[in-house]
Amino acid sequence: MENFKYNGVIDYTLLEPTVTDEQIIELCEKAKRLGVKSVCVLPSKVAIASKELEDSRILVCTVISFPEGTNTLDQKVKETYSVLKWGADEVDMVMNYQMLIESQEEDIRDFLVEEINELVKICHSVRNKEGEPVILKVIVESGALTEEQTKIATEICHEAKADFI
Repeated sequence: MENFKYNGVIDYTLLEPTVTDEQIIELCEKAKRLGVKSVCVLPSKVAIASKELEDSRILVCTVISFPEGTNTLDQKVKETYSVLKWGADEVDMVMNYQMLIESQEEDIRDFLVEEINELVKICHSVRNKEGEPVILKVIVESGALTEEQTKIATEICHEAKADFI
């Protein structure tokens, strides 16, 4: 994989809950050798990864409300502000896909649009190390959704102006 032509678009990820600081440093060192786009780490490891990658072009990505997406909006907002302060260049938010599974109500759709859009606004108000607005990617857990629910989740993300799904 050393010279693989797609390395520059890969999110190199280590999201194990038991990951150590040393493993994050090792991940970052390997990411530099491979020339990946970003490393994706848990929120608690953003500061370490950011410090390790400060002199490289590799971005630091993290996850919000991982892995279930069931945190409250207030919790998601606080977590987003924290990771941005610690040096996150990209944010991957887990949509509360359980709401799609459990409810067909239109207000759930509106709630999810508002929730995602709130994080989009926060992310876009901050610049990453490339000088670009921090992007918000939404993880919808399509494997847990029906085809129709995945379609609705995609529409919600589009309406909320998420950068990637």
